[in-house]
Amino acid sequence: MQWHTVGEQTISVYEQTELICKGKTSEIEILVIANDIEIILDIPNVFTPNGDNINDYFKISYNFAPENFKITIFNRWGNKLFETDNINNSWNGKFNGNQCSSGVYYYLIQFKNRDKIETKNGFLHLYN
Repeated sequence: MQWHTVGEQTISVYEQTELICKGKTSEIEILVIANDIEIILDIPNVFTPNGDNINDYFKISYNFAPENFKITIFNRWGNKLFETDNINNSWNGKFNGNQCSSGVYYYLIQFKNRDKIETKNGFLHLYN
């Protein structure tokens, strides 16, 4: 069994005899805790915020939502352009309401992974 959601889950148990399902016999609720699950982030290295609704946001995908998440994005001079502690908030390529120019930007990500704070950093390419 593989879990993709941390939190309360409902499991239904069915009775089966000679390959015939006789019906639900019980239902329980469990609490799934992600302490021993490795968080895997999929961090893109390019996005195109040009308004065509294809790859318009720098969005991180994940197998489980990490705790204590924080991402900061900087320009090449080290100026902070974007910061959030919500992994579901995506960067639209703007700073102070203005579209940033095409180029290379730097990201710094911190999150809790198996009871340790993990750091990931790298470069992303923005193309308008």
